[in-house]
Amino acid sequence: MERLGWANPKVKNLFVLGYSRYVDYWFKRLAGKGITVKFFHPEGRVCEEVVTKYPYIEAYQSFLTDSETLKAEGIERADYVWCLGEGDEKNIVVGMFAKNLGAHRVGVLLKHPQYEEFLNRSSIDA
Repeated sequence: MERLGWANPKVKNLFVLGYSRYVDYWFKRLAGKGITVKFFHPEGRVCEEVVTKYPYIEAYQSFLTDSETLKAEGIERADYVWCLGEGDEKNIVVGMFAKNLGAHRVGVLLKHPQYEEFLNRSSIDA
């Protein structure tokens, strides 16, 4: 989990925004860790698949920039927010949006290293 910038054993609440093939890897690793995981995706089918595979995860069908839903679920109290969608650009925008809503620590999935310099200058943590 350190690869996503998370080395703090006190993490109890995690928001995951978006879905990609990497989500399954991380969800399997979170099993039995005592962490409340809230997953957000705009497609109901994806949310249903996640809940079926990982019953310990709470899934919410909503746009990743639905501030009302994210605030209602406590994004500002989340120990970490991971943006793990398919596209780098979307992950960056969603990560900045989460920071703007009060998320303390935000990590985004990047597949293209050319964005790393940009992220180093932004408010995104990892």
